[in-house]
Amino acid sequence: MVTKGTDDREAVPASPQALTALAAYLDRIGLPSAHDPVLRARRGPDRPLSYSAMRRSSSA
Repeated sequence: MVTKGTDDREAVPASPQALTALAAYLDRIGLPSAHDPVLRARRGPDRPLSYSAMRRSSSA
C-alpha cells in the first residue's frame, strides 16, 4: 500500500485466503508492472481501483 501524503510504501496485513484469491486473480489477469496498481476497476476504462469503487463492489 502507498501511504497518503508521503507516498511511502508499507505492508498490508492479509489472510492466507486473501493471498490465495490474489494469486488466482493475478493468474487470470497477469502480473502488473512494478509501478502499476494490482487491483483495477471492473467497469469503464481500465483504471486503478478507487476506495469508493471497492466499497461499491463489496456491498453488491
